[in-house]
Amino acid sequence: MSQHNPRNTPPLLNQNNRDEAMLRSSTSIFSGPIPPPEVFARYEGVLSGSADRILKMAEAQSAHRQVLEKKVISSEQSRATVGLVFGFIICLTVIIGGFVLIYLEKEWLGFSVLVGGIGALIGTFVYGKKQKKIDLSRKEKDFSNRVRELNNG
Repeated sequence: MSQHNPRNTPPLLNQNNRDEAMLRSSTSIFSGPIPPPEVFARYEGVLSGSADRILKMAEAQSAHRQVLEKKVISSEQSRATVGLVFGFIICLTVIIGGFVLIYLEKEWLGFSVLVGGIGALIGTFVYGKKQKKIDLSRKEKDFSNRVRELNNG
């Protein structure tokens, strides 16, 4: 070794040994909290009990995620219920107000309030149905795309 290689780069191949050089590269990817069995076994080989610790960590994370999902679902249900109750109260108030106006001999105004209140109810119902269809269609499309990705990948 008469020459010093400061960058630690491999020497250039000459014409004689260029055909014999080979580069081997491997990439491994996994997703999820638990590694593939081969990697899992290597963890256990390096540190005894590590496989059990990884499993416990994954179980704890899964339990934590499920608790959060239950809280989110419960919160969404509560919010929807409160929205329905307030919507019902507002609509009932508008309809009663329309009848009161008609009773007070302000027929046109009372009739307008009644039609507006009932129209708002119908509009909300139709919009909700349409939005539900759009959301369902989007979820079906996302699901089919995910299944296709899993089958291709």
